Amino acid sequence: MTAITITEGATWAIAAVATGGVIARPWRLPEAIWAVLGATSLVAFGLAPWRDALNAIGRSADVCLFLTGMMLLAELARQQGVFDWLAALAVRRARGSANRLFALVFGIGTAVTVFLSNDATAVVLTPAVYAAAKAAKAEPLPYLFACAFIANAACFVLPISNPANLVVFGSHMPPLLAWLAQFAAPSLFSIGATYVVLRLTQRASLREPIAQQVDMPALSRAGRLSACGIGVAAVILLSASALDIRLGLPKFLAGALTACAVLIDQRRAPWDLLKPISWSVLPLVAGLFVMVEGLARTGVIERLSQALQAGAQSSPAATSWVAAAIVSLAGNLMNNLQVGLVAGSTRIASDAPGPGAGARRADPSRLIRAPFQEEPMNALWLYPFILGAGALQAWGPPMNCALRAALTNPWLASLVSFLPIVAFLIVIFACMPWPLPTTASLGAMPWWAPLGGLIGAFAVVGGLQFVDRVGAGAFAGLTITANILMSLAIDHFGLLRMEVRSMNPGRAAGAMLMVAGIALIARF
Repeated sequence: MTAITITEGATWAIAAVATGGVIARPWRLPEAIWAVLGATSLVAFGLAPWRDALNAIGRSADVCLFLTGMMLLAELARQQGVFDWLAALAVRRARGSANRLFALVFGIGTAVTVFLSNDATAVVLTPAVYAAAKAAKAEPLPYLFACAFIANAACFVLPISNPANLVVFGSHMPPLLAWLAQFAAPSLFSIGATYVVLRLTQRASLREPIAQQVDMPALSRAGRLSACGIGVAAVILLSASALDIRLGLPKFLAGALTACAVLIDQRRAPWDLLKPISWSVLPLVAGLFVMVEGLARTGVIERLSQALQAGAQSSPAATSWVAAAIVSLAGNLMNNLQVGLVAGSTRIASDAPGPGAGARRADPSRLIRAPFQEEPMNALWLYPFILGAGALQAWGPPMNCALRAALTNPWLASLVSFLPIVAFLIVIFACMPWPLPTTASLGAMPWWAPLGGLIGAFAVVGGLQFVDRVGAGAFAGLTITANILMSLAIDHFGLLRMEVRSMNPGRAAGAMLMVAGIALIARF
């Protein structure tokens, strides 16, 4: 038996103390404090090199982006009364029947869990259901049980149903069809069994009559926008999952765009939306990734993977049951994100068969794959994201115009307009500093390559100075038309090292239509 080294013992001790702090929260310190203290201690004592720690934080970026988008959508729905409206609608549709209300609440909880997340059901939907049950003069406990248990029972229906799915599978997340083939039947059985057991155990409380009418809150336009944003996010994420695209960035963009649409509609600052969100979960996740990286350096993951591989070879069924029982017990006793990280890393390192293994075989070397490493993808599927970016560009000039009006000095307004994106990119680069450029790539870089941002600044200055004079439609039409015409010239002549795409009648007709379109917009 190999003796435990001082490095291994110190790493395990720090991880144990930090995990205990996350679970017990002594002195009422937030969970994130303990996770960050554990991670920084590993780096400070040289137990985890800072480069490995940064790489681990980079691997957490996809989970953090997903959580951010989820929290934005859930908080929007809460503030705009979407869940209150759904709960009140369920009471109305129940028509005085507690059993019918239970079924409706269970169905709503299932839909919210499947398409938004189990956290949204447990944290945001549950208070709305409690308030609706009290208003209907019903015993709230059965309905609270429904929300709590369905948040677990339905969390494996889709990859997006539980943020922990991203932690467990990471870059090895099975595509949607492979996921459904593995988890659809067990999830349906889990949902059905949960419903039957709850109905049987709560049947006494569900015999009591409830009020048929409760005050129905009006769903504002912002509330409808929030609900539409959740629906669009679900469609985008299902498409991304089907195309084997990481889910974090699409979820973040969907949440951020929905939040921007609601805030612009209500003409209010974002602080009231952002303040109630539990942002501490992001450093918690990053800290847990670093601690698991430290544990992996001690050989724990390798030993666990060897044990899993040996068990799978001798008795696959028994090994699956034992491993599932251990992970389930540990996930309930400890932080499920940390347990999920260890379990996912162990399965990947052991190359044990798992969900979607036939569709995408695990490669242990990909366990430390650089975050957001590009994989081959049909460029056609990038078009929706490019269209979304183009739609966002239309918001820029009016926002810059309002900024100039407030700050008076257009150059000061331009500086302020650039500061948030600079700060954002600095934070992103600090989290994901790799890959770095090589000397050869820097030597091959043309002199004009770094000037792209300066050229883009002309669009900002133009929006600051002129959009209020010609209108947002005409300004966007003129800039887009000029952009397309110049882009066609760049393609035709192969300028700026672009691949030559010669002009043809179809492209020429499209350019003429663009010119005609901007003429109509400017005229009318």
